Amino acid sequence: MSETSYTEEELITFIKKGESAYFRHLVDRHKSYVYTLALRVVCSHEDAQEVAQDSFIKAYNNISSFKGDAKFSTWLYRIVFNTAISKKRKKRLPETDIEKASGVLDADGMNSSELLSQKERRAWINKAIERLPEDDAFLITLYYFQELTLEEIEKITGFAPNNVKVKIFRARKKLAEWLGKCLQEEITSLT
Repeated sequence: MSETSYTEEELITFIKKGESAYFRHLVDRHKSYVYTLALRVVCSHEDAQEVAQDSFIKAYNNISSFKGDAKFSTWLYRIVFNTAISKKRKKRLPETDIEKASGVLDADGMNSSELLSQKERRAWINKAIERLPEDDAFLITLYYFQELTLEEIEKITGFAPNNVKVKIFRARKKLAEWLGKCLQEEITSLT
């Protein structure tokens, strides 16, 4: 059996027995999303890389405390969340307020999002997520991109499920308002 075909439970068992080389497989499986989650909070590629590295070091150093009650990814993402929040608090970067905006239609009544390519939409959505407060950006990423349940998000963040629902609803509303405003400006500049 190749090392990459081991389950996470098997890899964790090996690591807990002192076979630390297996940890790199866990890193390989999760590095992309760990980085993405960190980036959602700290909004800087350098800081996100540092948070990701620190999170994996913390996970490795504390692997013996992982009991398997939740998925490994849930446990790891909580470490990432806490590490990223700590990093963000140390920097104390100012947050940008999101102004209210209404729905955007072009002259033909076509929804402006239909005018954008998939790549452009992704870029606008990422830009909008970066403008959200760190908790909101993190929750949106976990819920929509990682497709975690509210209960899994609760375990990662420590927020109550109803609080998670409310925060996600408000974050979606902020995203829609900001995207509407930006798309209206973009359409106006093209005409």
